[in-house]
Parts: sequence; C-alpha cells; structure tokens
Amino acid sequence: MKDIRCGCSAECRVYIECNGNRWYVKCVADEHNHLLVPASHAGLIPHHRKMHDADISHMNHTRSAGIRTHNIYGSFASQMSGYKNVPFSLHGMYNEADKQQRKELPDGRGALVPQLVPVVTAKDSHPPSPLLNMPSQFA
Repeated sequence: MKDIRCGCSAECRVYIECNGNRWYVKCVADEHNHLLVPASHAGLIPHHRKMHDADISHMNHTRSAGIRTHNIYGSFASQMSGYKNVPFSLHGMYNEADKQQRKELPDGRGALVPQLVPVVTAKDSHPPSPLLNMPSQFA
C-alpha cells in the first residue's frame, strides 16, 4: 500500500488475534522514497510533544509544593540527562499546567476572573481607571 501524498511504500502490518490477548508483526517494509525527520527535530512533531500522564502527575505534585514550572522543567531535563532528551517543550509544559489549573476551577473556565474586575456601582458613570491604583512611579 502506497502513501497518497508522496508514494512511499514503507509500512508495518500488525496482526491481532481474535481474543485480543496476542499480536504480532506480520510485515515490515522500511523502504522510504523521502528523507526522514532527523532525531534532533523529532520534538517538532506534535505526537512527540505530548506530556504523558506520569509526567503530568509529577508536574502537578511539584507545582502544588510551590515549585515554579520552569524549575520543574529543569528537573525533568536533569533526570533525562539534558534538555534535548525531554520529550516535550517548556511551552508545552506551560500549556499543560494551564490546562490542569483550569480543571481545578469550579466551572473550568476561569471563575476567578470576576474577582479581578473592579465592581461598578449604580452611582459610578464609568469603571475606575486601573492607573489610579498604580504606584506613583508608574502613573
């Protein structure tokens, strides 16, 4: 079977037994008609940037102890003998941390935002300027 986009005939067929307990490789053809992604660029492939559940659990546990996200990423790099061996990016870790934080909110979307917005009463014609509460060197 050839790939439609580039005509590559590389394939791997796996046979799964009916009871689903065993599987084996039926055919492997490793003949590509195109260049493969170098190992140094494998992190750019979306599938290779995903954090695994164990990594997410470790990140959540250390974040709950007050350790900052970039320091946690550094600990992953230390455990894996360098930043190049961490299977996800720092940006991906920040995105996952944000997703986990949103899961912890009551409605999952940002229930804390109304607490940050100044309350406008009926007698106010417009909301207070955020510059009024700034220190004088910033005003």
